[in-house]
Amino acid sequence: MKKIIIFIKNFFIYVISYMWYIAIYLVIVPYLVLLIGKNLDVLVFGYLLDISSVIFYTNWSIIISIVFASFGGGLVLWSFYTLYFYSDCFPFSFFPLPGFNPKKLSTYGPYSIVRHPMTLGYLFILVAFGFYNGSLMTVLWIIPILSVVFYEYIQNREERRLSLWFGKDYEKYKEKTPMLFPKIININKFQKDKKVFKNK
Repeated sequence: MKKIIIFIKNFFIYVISYMWYIAIYLVIVPYLVLLIGKNLDVLVFGYLLDISSVIFYTNWSIIISIVFASFGGGLVLWSFYTLYFYSDCFPFSFFPLPGFNPKKLSTYGPYSIVRHPMTLGYLFILVAFGFYNGSLMTVLWIIPILSVVFYEYIQNREERRLSLWFGKDYEKYKEKTPMLFPKIININKFQKDKKVFKNK
C-alpha cells in the first residue's frame, strides 16, 4: 500500500512538472516576448520614429523565421535525444525530481559544443517567432535580454546542481566547453563518439 501511495504521489508530481514546462516555455514566455516586442515596435517605430513596423513583415522575414525555427527545433530534439539515450534522463521537469536526474554526464553531440544546447535551441525558436511576427524589437532587444536572464539562471541554478551531481568531471567539462554560445563551431565535434548509443 505504501508503494502505491508513493507511486501516485510521484506520478502527480511528474504530471505537474510537465504542465509547468508546457505553460511556461510554450505559452507564457513566447506570449510575453511577442507582446512586449510588438508594443515596443509601436512605441519606437510608431511614435518615436513615425515608421510603421509592418514594413519588417515581408516574405524574407517568414523565410528567416522558418530557418531559425527549424534549426532551433532540431537542436532541441537532438539535445533531448542525447540526454534521453545517453544520460538516461528526461530533461523536461520543472521541479528537481531524483528519478529524472541524469545518470551520466552528457558531453557528446550538441553537448560537445555548448553545455546547454537545448536552451540555445529554444532561443533560436523565439527569434523565429520575432521574425514571423515582423517584430524587430523582439529580435534586437527582447531576445538578447532574455538570453542574459537564461544565462544567469543557468549559471546560478543549473550549473550548481550539475556540479553537485558530477563533481570534478563537470568542472573539467566546463573548462573546455562554453555554457550557452559556442566560441567556434567545430564540425568535427558533431561526429565525435558515434559509438555512444551503440553501446547502450
